[in-house]
Amino acid sequence: MSSRCISFLTPVLLLVLILSSCDRTSLELPGDESQPNMENEAPAPETGNQGQKVKLPDTRLSLTTEQMRSISPGNEFSFKLFNRIREKRKSDSIILSPLSVEFVLGMLCNYVDCAEDLCKMLGLDGKDIDVVNNYFQVLIGDLAKEDMAGLKLSNAIMRDQQAPLFKEELISTLNHYYNADYSSFAALPLSELPVGERPEDLWVKEKTDGMIDSAPIPVLEGEAALFNTICFKGEWVNKFVEENTQDAEFYKADKSKVYVKMMSQICDSTLFYKGSGYASISLPMSDGAYLLTIMLPDEGQDINTVLSGLNSDSWETLRSGLSYEKTQIILPKFKTTFSQYNLFNYLDESFTTAFQDGISRMSNNAGSAYSIKDMAQKAAFEIDENGAKAAAVTEALLISSDGGSKPTEIKVFFANHPFVYALSEVGSGLILFIGQYTGK
Repeated sequence: MSSRCISFLTPVLLLVLILSSCDRTSLELPGDESQPNMENEAPAPETGNQGQKVKLPDTRLSLTTEQMRSISPGNEFSFKLFNRIREKRKSDSIILSPLSVEFVLGMLCNYVDCAEDLCKMLGLDGKDIDVVNNYFQVLIGDLAKEDMAGLKLSNAIMRDQQAPLFKEELISTLNHYYNADYSSFAALPLSELPVGERPEDLWVKEKTDGMIDSAPIPVLEGEAALFNTICFKGEWVNKFVEENTQDAEFYKADKSKVYVKMMSQICDSTLFYKGSGYASISLPMSDGAYLLTIMLPDEGQDINTVLSGLNSDSWETLRSGLSYEKTQIILPKFKTTFSQYNLFNYLDESFTTAFQDGISRMSNNAGSAYSIKDMAQKAAFEIDENGAKAAAVTEALLISSDGGSKPTEIKVFFANHPFVYALSEVGSGLILFIGQYTGK
């Protein structure tokens, strides 16, 4: 793996190149026309790099070679989980952090001996819990380090005072590898302490900078829970000009038309990729440490064109196939919130079976043990002229088992119909958030 010096310099060079390439003069958004009107637009500055392939910078994550091999199969888990949930909620705008789910599963497997099956599901190279813990320990440390500013990760164990005690060894392990907070409190009935004011709600609100105001599920008497939060706030390398934002049509999946706020700019060196039936752009954020990738179906295609072929291999093909293109970028300015319950039911059956078998063995041998009551996530995503914000909280609620150049063509990327988007770490491609925007 390259040195930290090279890892730092490469994004900076990429940043300098892209910063010089955008024209922020006012753009005319289309009315009923299918394409934006390009007349009378000031041309973006020529840099002579259109069509050139892009070499993405080295990752800033300090993963070992073996751990880096887990990024691609880990992303495969992300795509599978997203598609399984989307099958049930196709018309909704969805935002999900599979990585947040992975952190909670990692903590759970320190309580129940099913690490081998978790490794298989997440693509980790190993069979025991040390492999799981070491992998997530590196991610927690690296994703929040200074040159990856903008991302916060937090974990916690919370328990009602009447619930079974966790072993001190478990609490110590989760604190060591996951920086997990531990708290024990009297979980009052909802009639006495409403949602939004409960200890778990206040923790979630603090760790997500107020983007999420309560835990997915309240912790009640006799219950305990494991939590992960992930919170991202990043600015565009090339910000949109607020004065250029205008109302424009957005065509939903059923072909009905709504008006949304559309941001716009012409950029000479957009990271562009043309796939089969769709086009994508990747917008650098936070000094180039992250990319927001937007995958837009071609005219006449729908979002299934993207999702049917979206997997870890096609994701790597996209990342390796990026080129610099002069592009008119027109994107909706939007906020999305999303909640998903029964997450455990969307995991691989081999893992859930092993987990339940582990719970059964604990109950038979040790009397009182916890089992999963529910696993849920709440997430939020916001995009505007300055950048993007995203937050998610995943909760596993536990209950006792007792109870030289040619003329440059300008690409047009007009996101006026449903699209897929993903937020990833630039060097490794590790997916932090994945979503779809449908105009709802």
